Amino acid sequence: MLYILIGYMFLFVHRPFEVWPWLGEYHIERVYIILAAAYWLLYPGKRIQPTRLDFGIAGFCVAVLFAFMLSPWGDKGQQVVEDFFKIVVFYGLVTTALNRPEQLRKLTLGFVIVMTLYMLHSLWEFRNGRHTFRMGIPRLIGVDTTLGDPNSFGASIVYALPMARLFWQTH
Repeated sequence: MLYILIGYMFLFVHRPFEVWPWLGEYHIERVYIILAAAYWLLYPGKRIQPTRLDFGIAGFCVAVLFAFMLSPWGDKGQQVVEDFFKIVVFYGLVTTALNRPEQLRKLTLGFVIVMTLYMLHSLWEFRNGRHTFRMGIPRLIGVDTTLGDPNSFGASIVYALPMARLFWQTH
């Protein structure tokens, strides 16, 4: 189950269906998470012990869903709400399927590797001329369209750095 979750992280962070648009027609991210959830149902090592945090997240999900359904501009927020619920499903799979600290450590290592691949792919594209020109300088952008803005790309690196530091400091 751990490696299935790492694979989903790759799909969510790197977004190959945005890099290669012909993959977008197949909705591989949706199919992957549905298959992962089906495998989770059969997975023998899961542990369901809800905490107060889980109930808080469930309440927040209900609030997001109601706000989305009642909004007159629901079509503008559909992608954001869809991505939010994909992350919530991933959270549910992680918190129930990973029971040992070494599994969490491997998941963290997987995240660091996925982010490294994403950054190296973006750097490769920058080297080959794919960049944006702002404030008089060429700026590195992400390879996908969601985080393709230079500031979003930089923020994703900054958000990933604490995970790398945490991974390096633990044994």
